[in-house]
Parts: sequence; C-alpha cells; structure tokens
Amino acid sequence: MMVTSSRNTMGIFGAPTINVPKAVISPVKSPKKGRRLKKRLEVSETNSESHQQITPSSHYKTFENDLNPGQCLSLQASSPYIPTHFPSIRCQAFYYAIQEKLFSSLSQEKLLHIDNEHLLAVNSDLDDKVDAALRAETLFKLWSLHSAYYSLSSIIFCKAVCLMDLLVAKVKVKPKYAMCVAAACYYITSKFERSSDHVSPTPESLVTLSRCGGTAADLTRMVEIILTKLGPSSVAAIGACSATAIDFLSIFSSFGIPFVSYQNKSGSQNTWLPVPISICRQIEIALVSSEVSCFRPSCLALALINHLCFNSAVGSLGSVDDWLQFHTSDLYNLSLICNISWTDVIACSSTLKEALTKTSGSYTVQDYPSSRLLGSSPPLVWTLSRRTQRSISTSSPPALSTITEIDEELVHLNDIFSNMDLGL
Repeated sequence: MMVTSSRNTMGIFGAPTINVPKAVISPVKSPKKGRRLKKRLEVSETNSESHQQITPSSHYKTFENDLNPGQCLSLQASSPYIPTHFPSIRCQAFYYAIQEKLFSSLSQEKLLHIDNEHLLAVNSDLDDKVDAALRAETLFKLWSLHSAYYSLSSIIFCKAVCLMDLLVAKVKVKPKYAMCVAAACYYITSKFERSSDHVSPTPESLVTLSRCGGTAADLTRMVEIILTKLGPSSVAAIGACSATAIDFLSIFSSFGIPFVSYQNKSGSQNTWLPVPISICRQIEIALVSSEVSCFRPSCLALALINHLCFNSAVGSLGSVDDWLQFHTSDLYNLSLICNISWTDVIACSSTLKEALTKTSGSYTVQDYPSSRLLGSSPPLVWTLSRRTQRSISTSSPPALSTITEIDEELVHLNDIFSNMDLGL
C-alpha cells in the first residue's frame, strides 16, 4: 500500500476511499465546503505530478483488512510498482503478475512461520526436551546431510525445518529423539520435491548417515507419529505452500532485476529466475539459528537482500551482480507492501549477520555434489573373535634364529668348492 501526502490530507492508492483508515485521515476539518473542495483539487493535482517519500512513522492497515489479491500496489493509480532504478520500462503486465504471486505467498505465510522464541528459555537437561541449542545442533547435522549427500532443493529443507519446529511447539520432544525427528521430517518433505533429478532419501540411508539410532523401521514409525500429531492435512498444506524465504527471494528479485535483462535470461516475462544457490545456502544456514527463525519468511528474505546489497563487507551496490540491484527505497516499499516494520528488517539483518558469522568457522557456504555412496553398503569393519585376540596377545617370538637373506648362487658355489678335491 503506497501512501502520499500533501499538506494535511492523506491519500491511499490501490484501496477504495470508503476503507481509508481513520489513522491516516487528518482530524482537521474545514469550516467551509468550498475550501474543502479546493483542497481536494490541490491534492489531486499534487498526486498526479509527484509523490513524497513515506516516513517509517506512517500508519497503514494490515494486509488482511486492506489489501486483496490482485489489487494494484502502485505509486500511481494506473501503473504497477516499478523499481526506482529502472522506471522507464513499460512492463505493467509483468509486475502485475509478480504482485499477484506476492499476494498469494503472503496469504500462505502463516503456515510456515513458527515462533521459536519459547525455545530460548528451555534447558534440555532440566526440562528433558529440545531447547534452542539442541535444535541448532540437530538442524546443523541435517543441513550437512542435505548439502553433502542429497540434491533436494532448498525449499524442501526450509519445509523440513518448519515441520520440526511445528512438532516441537506442539509436542514435548525428548533430546534423545531430536535427530530421529529431524530425519523423519526431512523424509516427509522429500516427497514434495517436484524435480525428478535428485537423490531421494530412504529410511535406510537416513538412519545410516544421520546416526540417529534405531533402524529404518523406527524411522518409519516416527514418520507415522509426526503425521498423527500434526495431521495429514496440515502436513500436505505445508508441502504445497509457496511462502518460504526462498519463494519470497524469488519474488523480490523480480523487482531488483532490470526487465530487459530479466526477459533475455528467462525468455518469458511470466517466468521467475531461480535464486542463486549460494544465496539459498545462506537461507538454509540462517534457519538453523533459533533467533533468525523467529522472523517471518518475507522479513528474512528482505533482511538477506539488505545484508547482501548494503553491507560493506559483502560488497557495494555497484559491484554486485544484476540479481542484487536494489535501492533502499525499493526494499522499504516492499516492506510496506508485506506489512513488515522496517525496524524488524534491520533487526533481522543484524541477527542474520551474527548467525552467518558465528557458523562460518564450522562450515562454509558452498554447494556440494551428490554422493554416490548412498547405494553402497556400509564401511567394511573387521571383527576379531576372542580366541583370535587371545592368540595375538599371548604370542611369543619364534625359537629359531632369523634367517639372513644372502645370494643363493653364492652359497651353492661355496658348497661345491668345499667338497671338491683338486688333487694339488
């Protein structure tokens, strides 16, 4: 929702005037009707020429009450929102399609936003349940398997984290079952992978690689428990949901890429470019942290873009690639559309930076190839019986002296000469 102001009157584009919230209407009333009409004409002329920048203190209505899918969120009444760095391109249909996808993702965001703040006050030793530290350790092991052995998409990993957080929030999960629960959630979400070019995890491979304890039958039993506790319909809704941080990154990137370059790369104006794998890895690492996962997926996506574009350690706006061409005003306008406070974006960006820096010593952000060891047998281990161990430990040196290695032909010649009678 874009707001413009002039003097003491506020106007909202993209929303009917009947639904204008009282918070944005000036309480000052003109005593004369003619003066009121004159002010309205001045406001309409001002809005048609230019608009003023919105301040963070501006009031706006919530997404559910004010914004409807398919409604224009433009700075002008006749054109959709276009990034400030490329305003001259006429690509209204393209950006209308992007905004429809954004509204669809925002309407589903509540399914994937699980507040983990309660885990910060839990002690796994005293309460005998998963806390924030154990959650991070477990998800780090799961991320290692995901990035090193399986070729599933980053969206699958995000949904696996969501399933585990939802189960921990509803059910008391004991620490000894944490890894088994994480592996079971990953196995469930792997069934929602649309691409056929990937290594699908099996209960046997997950048990062997994750070392969660138990057997493949135990992991299958844990899958059944998760489906029973959460409900098959809820799990199916999460699997079909398109509101992960990766989805929002794909949508937001459309506002940062010039339309001409975007159309040349994709070949169609209705196709969204995939998010670079290096950025997807950073989202996966960020979700391991309980502090970062407390923020909404859309807020996490904006925070990562803000971190990558305007962090001096990462690079300046002019040195990054085309995918990261954003301005502060673009990100701020996107936060208004998503009904996210800019303070939350800054706080999430700071927490995200701390999480990425904290874990940089443990692992690096890179894409590992899929392993071919999943179909092979476990490593070969020699097992010695007690009798063999006893015979090895009680062995004594041989009684015969060590035979010196010499030339056999020389020994043979010496024997011949010693037995030969020369008759001299």
